[in-house]
Amino acid sequence: MIFGPLGTASNSAIQKYMNEKKVPQLFVQTGATKWNDPKQFPWTMGWQPNYQSEGHIYAKYILKERPTGKIAILYQNDDYGKDYVKGIRDGLARRKSGFDRHRAPTHHRRARQTLATMSLLSRLSRAT
Repeated sequence: MIFGPLGTASNSAIQKYMNEKKVPQLFVQTGATKWNDPKQFPWTMGWQPNYQSEGHIYAKYILKERPTGKIAILYQNDDYGKDYVKGIRDGLARRKSGFDRHRAPTHHRRARQTLATMSLLSRLSRAT
């Protein structure tokens, strides 16, 4: 048995193997929705609230506090980040204007490239 393993990526890497060997992967410490799939992965069980629910909570707050505000989401391009984005998008579904712009997620190793991407997002948000 493996108890309380931490991280979406590291647990994703071992999930199939652990289930094939029927080794319990209990209380996975990540909020990815993929840990709630007992039919395909009966030996894996998560424990914390999922990231989609958390994203939904953020969307509810945005709708209440900044209903006409502009929104930019910087996210990690994996199950972790995609779950947050889905929760936020679902939570903002009743808002009349959605996400008009999308920039393909990339990974930059240098701070200068990251700052350039953030600057571009800022300019795009002012242009709309």
